[in-house]
Amino acid sequence: MPQNQPFKIKSYSPLGFFSQVLKDPAEFLLEKRQLHGDLFQFRLGMKNVVFVGHPDDLKKVFLDKKDVFLKSSTRSSFGNSVLTSEGKKWLELRKSAQGFFQFPNLDAMMKDVDRLTQESFKQFESKDHRTFSVGKYFDSLIETLVMKLFFNIEGDSNSANLGAKMNFLSDNIIKMGLFPKTPPKWFPLFGVKEFFTTLDDFNSLVMEKYDRALMQESKCPFQKFASFLEKDITERKDISTQLLSFFFAGFETTANALVWTFLQMNKNPEIKKQLRAEVSNFDLNNYQSYTQLLQGLPWTKACLLEGMRLFPPVWFRTRTAIETTELSGALIEKGSLVWVSQYVTHRHPDFWNDPEKFDPSRFLDESKMHPFQYFPFSLGRNICQGRDLAMLEMIIIFARFFQRFDTDLASSKDHEVRPLARVSLRPEKEFFAILRDQ
Repeated sequence: MPQNQPFKIKSYSPLGFFSQVLKDPAEFLLEKRQLHGDLFQFRLGMKNVVFVGHPDDLKKVFLDKKDVFLKSSTRSSFGNSVLTSEGKKWLELRKSAQGFFQFPNLDAMMKDVDRLTQESFKQFESKDHRTFSVGKYFDSLIETLVMKLFFNIEGDSNSANLGAKMNFLSDNIIKMGLFPKTPPKWFPLFGVKEFFTTLDDFNSLVMEKYDRALMQESKCPFQKFASFLEKDITERKDISTQLLSFFFAGFETTANALVWTFLQMNKNPEIKKQLRAEVSNFDLNNYQSYTQLLQGLPWTKACLLEGMRLFPPVWFRTRTAIETTELSGALIEKGSLVWVSQYVTHRHPDFWNDPEKFDPSRFLDESKMHPFQYFPFSLGRNICQGRDLAMLEMIIIFARFFQRFDTDLASSKDHEVRPLARVSLRPEKEFFAILRDQ
């Protein structure tokens, strides 16, 4: 076993780098990797954090030594879900959802995604709505799709409450993870009480929609999913936790990926022109499968993948070392909190030429990529089950949108939108676009 440890960044604050991480964790990690390399450690309050940035070491964390580096941080706040659990419980929860995301279901979902996307264009028929908030539009559309695909519910005015509560939970979950132990629900400082109150409200709302969906006579993919949940999970609180994890994975991350890619498309008009030409030449009224969609729209897919490279909706992952081990010849002590970051590794200059440039052509041929240099949907056995559904939604939305409209950013200030890194990576401020019909 090696004796040397990862380079330790010194801090003279009793809280370590707590304030810097809380202010802008993504840029903090990016800056420190540029200064100290792919493996370093720092103090965060009472915790020792080891950052891991090289794809070779990511392979060890997520594959070769997966039983040494276990999930951490959010489990106590969000409960045992497929996103936070381990071992037998994780396997049971993952199996319960597997059928929902298989290709026969995806092909069946395409029609709803296509129809509801086109219906969303009705809001633009008035001249008063030719300038629109990009974030609010995609948030609203993805909420509509989640309600339909997960619960078979349409036209529910309360769905926006779920989205708003999900955004609040996402903004504050990192703060909860920085406590040495999960604080009690009544704790009056640092927004703890409001966090747990919002979490309880969210769970109540999502279970109300779950119960409504179960009572429906019409058969839909969700009811197959629900039957697995009812069979494998006996406690209602565990069902609500599972639904929370899928709502997060299906709503906020997909909406943010669309927002960031839309922004990059409008900052790069030649790339957008190429996408519009591709979708204009593709018959969106006659495709029959997800596979056919991917084969017919390779540039659209590449644009979305590149958008998620620069601005991965889930920008970091955490693990805890349950025993002392090594990475790159350095000692990782038992109990260390291990951080990896898509935002940082997706900008690694050894693996990406001109990494800050938006260049979808990188993804027209992925055969030469290191298998662990790109991971917007996580890695290894924990890779996102809903990744194909997310890609299906995003490709259909972009294809329909840019076949119907062209756009410009409403202001030159909208070209300089910074990311806000919480659990998900979303724009720091709202920005607007102007529509033009094709």
